[in-house]
Amino acid sequence: MNQMMEEQQHLTFVYQKLLAQKEALTHLIATQTSAQLQDLRQVGSDIRLNFDSITDSLDTYAAIESKNREIDQMKLLLASAQNELNKINRLLKRLFFGKLSLRFVDETEEDAFYIGVNGFTDEKKSA
Repeated sequence: MNQMMEEQQHLTFVYQKLLAQKEALTHLIATQTSAQLQDLRQVGSDIRLNFDSITDSLDTYAAIESKNREIDQMKLLLASAQNELNKINRLLKRLFFGKLSLRFVDETEEDAFYIGVNGFTDEKKSA
C-alpha cells in the first residue's frame, strides 16, 4: 500500500474516533447538566436546617458543605468535558498539519508523530 493510502486510512480512523468522542462528550454534558439542575432543585429538600444546638448546627453546616462539594465536582466534570469537546471540535476542522517520522537509535522501525494545534489519543492510545 502506498504512503498516501496509509495516511488516508489513518486520517479516516482518527476522524471516526473524534466523532465518537464528540458524541460521547455531548451526551455526557447533556445528561450531567440535567442531573446537576435536578440536584440543585433538591438541595432544599436534602438538607434539613437545624440550629437548635451546637451539634445540630455543626451537622447542618457539614451537610451544606458536603452538598457544595458535590456541586463543585459536577461543575468541574462539566467544565472538563466542555474543554475536551471544544478541543475535538477544533481538531475536526483540521486534524494535523504535519507528520514527523523518527527512527530512534536502537530501533529498526520508524515512529510517526502527527503534530497540530491539539493532541488526541483515545483510551487505548491508538489515535
